[in-house]
Amino acid sequence: MRLACVLLLSAAVLASPLERADAAEAEAPCPPPESQGEAIELSREAADAFLDELFAYYEKVERLSANLAQTKRGGVFKNPQRKAGTLKLQAPDRFVVDLSEHGLRIVGDGRYIWLHDTEFGDVERYDAPGQGAATGDTPAAQAGALGALVALGQGTVEELRRTYEVTALRGRGLDGARQTKLRLVPRDRDPGDPQRLLFVFPHAEFIPHEIALVGPDPGAGREPTVTTVHLSETSTNVDGLEPFPEETFMFEPKEHMEIRDMSAEGARRISIDEARQAAASAPGG
Repeated sequence: MRLACVLLLSAAVLASPLERADAAEAEAPCPPPESQGEAIELSREAADAFLDELFAYYEKVERLSANLAQTKRGGVFKNPQRKAGTLKLQAPDRFVVDLSEHGLRIVGDGRYIWLHDTEFGDVERYDAPGQGAATGDTPAAQAGALGALVALGQGTVEELRRTYEVTALRGRGLDGARQTKLRLVPRDRDPGDPQRLLFVFPHAEFIPHEIALVGPDPGAGREPTVTTVHLSETSTNVDGLEPFPEETFMFEPKEHMEIRDMSAEGARRISIDEARQAAASAPGG
């Protein structure tokens, strides 16, 4: 599986799903994640050695479970927007992000990404990375922008470097703890694609405890949206996490839902029967 687990996390969580402007206290601007704490850039050789270890670790990872806390700043958000929930991942391409306390659940069933507003019953269905093209600042576009990197989870460090400008940094965080940062900047980026990704790993560990995504440049001198996800209580099959029930990664369309297909062909409302057929066609459906 290699990097696919981490990258699917990015695709699922760092998108912009059915966002509502929740009330939040105003805060001072937050510095870019790269500038928080002290760090020095690693040499090409040292960075490649870290990546080799990272890829080797994810070769063994088949499933992951974690608690997450997400914060969005900048862009259209006047105040920081915070959400907390849980994450489950299953190689190679299925995941669930449960933010039900905030009215949102995201299911990636291997064929589609379903964004369910659990408060109002609205559902948006997007093609999963590799299942269809998407452009613009949408959940599918941002997930699709990472889709190539998900595929590279089965590739090599050289392939990663061909697609991204890769920078590895090592130093200490604001709390003084040792850490390694991995910054990825797309070499060929469409206007609606994220500008860069940052993974922060605790010293000598390969599951990031923080992932940050700097969103598309909004232009007109405005700041891009920066999404930061903190992971805690992380467990994988490597350290004994048991297999998930098969239904964990299935989305079940129900009669009260209003479902819109947001594929590359354009948004359209679909019937519950069509949605159920689509859900049943996914792996394990």
